Amino acid sequence: MSTLRLMTPDDLGRMHAAIQPIAAAKFKTQGAWQRIETWFRRYAPTSAALLRSPATADQITAVEDAIGYPFPPALLAWYRLHDGSAGVDPADPVGSYGHVDWLPAGKGWLPLQSVQAQYEQMTQHWEREPGLIPFAYTAGDGWHGYYLDARKDEPTYGHVGTWAVDQASEPTGWPLPDWLEEIASALEERRCLRRTDGTENEFSQPVIHEAGLTWIDPRDGFKDGMTYLRDL
Repeated sequence: MSTLRLMTPDDLGRMHAAIQPIAAAKFKTQGAWQRIETWFRRYAPTSAALLRSPATADQITAVEDAIGYPFPPALLAWYRLHDGSAGVDPADPVGSYGHVDWLPAGKGWLPLQSVQAQYEQMTQHWEREPGLIPFAYTAGDGWHGYYLDARKDEPTYGHVGTWAVDQASEPTGWPLPDWLEEIASALEERRCLRRTDGTENEFSQPVIHEAGLTWIDPRDGFKDGMTYLRDL
């Protein structure tokens, strides 16, 4: 007959040490997102209107089981706030890509069902390394996007990276909560994104177009009707 062992102070300390970074990642993600969504509702209501309802725990678990990797805590927290944006995937019944490209480099936030489909495309057909979870791509094509590293044994675990159909995946150096915080700060301060070393990325400028947010590279041209945030 087994006996119940009470937790020692050392056990409690180890448990607290394991929980603390998970809680911190979720807290930072939720705080950064609250800033972004508050800004959205004031300056980019057409983008805000396409945010989907929160993903349920069962929906997230189903995707995790299908791809074979648990979501890192920050990604889990983000999807519990919204299940991506409507209109990003060509199969989405909204049928429009307008105002969904509000992530840097003009990417759209994928709903969970699109996350699973894109992951299977990348790992089964493109033979990409498992464990890199795509959470965004260029709306309407699906050939370029962002991923989050879900490989727990890698130093880039929980970090954002970029992927493309014709290029190797590349980490950006940003943990997801920090990346969202930088997006929030760029919007609030009406400036371009900064890199992890603090230098400005002048090729990633946020603009308002038809009451929606998008990010442009000024070298590609400035379309009629766009407004730089500094001119709001």
